[in-house]
Amino acid sequence: MNLCDYIMEYLKNNFNFEYSNSFVRNTFSNFIDYAIENFNSSENQLAYYLSDMIDELEFKEIKKVISNFEKDKNKFYERKEKNEKIVNYEKNEFNIPIIEKVEKAIKKEEDYSYYDEMKVNYIMIDNNNQSQSYAVVELDYDQLVMVNLESLEMHDIADYAYTVDDDIYGELESGKKLVYMSLDSHYSIWQDAHYYYPEDIEHKDGLELYLQYCKDNQIDMNLLNEVMDAEKFDENLWDFVNSKNKNLEI
Repeated sequence: MNLCDYIMEYLKNNFNFEYSNSFVRNTFSNFIDYAIENFNSSENQLAYYLSDMIDELEFKEIKKVISNFEKDKNKFYERKEKNEKIVNYEKNEFNIPIIEKVEKAIKKEEDYSYYDEMKVNYIMIDNNNQSQSYAVVELDYDQLVMVNLESLEMHDIADYAYTVDDDIYGELESGKKLVYMSLDSHYSIWQDAHYYYPEDIEHKDGLELYLQYCKDNQIDMNLLNEVMDAEKFDENLWDFVNSKNKNLEI
């Protein structure tokens, strides 16, 4: 959550601004970003500027919104942490030993021990051949590593060689089962699908399997919009897919 999005949400909720229109959304977002960057030396200064430039805003009200931002931001991250725990751990308790084993193996590997951040993005299980089960781990937000769950062998995944279509949907089509995925990864996949579907997605059956996983695990628009500090989704991904292809049954 950032201050610009917070003010945008206030405008939307109180004045019914039509932010589903990307031009309107971007215009207001750019204007508020400019105001925050140039007039944020004090709450009064920023509130005066916004109330002067946006007819709907009164100084006292927008100052109150700005003052409440830090408090609400803390609540936002508390909810995010709680929801991530509920969705990704409490509902998948059998995955915790796998995640801990993978994290421990990464920390012991000399090539990766110097990274500051580590997160298991998702786990794929091959019930027909357990030696083909693996986890994909993200290090410092830019390096992906595949860890074999049986041998704990690991190797880098090059950015240019990785796509959601092949490496998520394609793997699901091949018979692997998604048993865990972080909310950040879900958000990225939803963004990817909105951008590439339908023309540039080959493994549509795999996408259908992924969408079923989301439904089974309560991964929906409301959850992602609440816990992710990023652009909001206007509809669930399965509704978007259906709107693009009326013949696809989810």
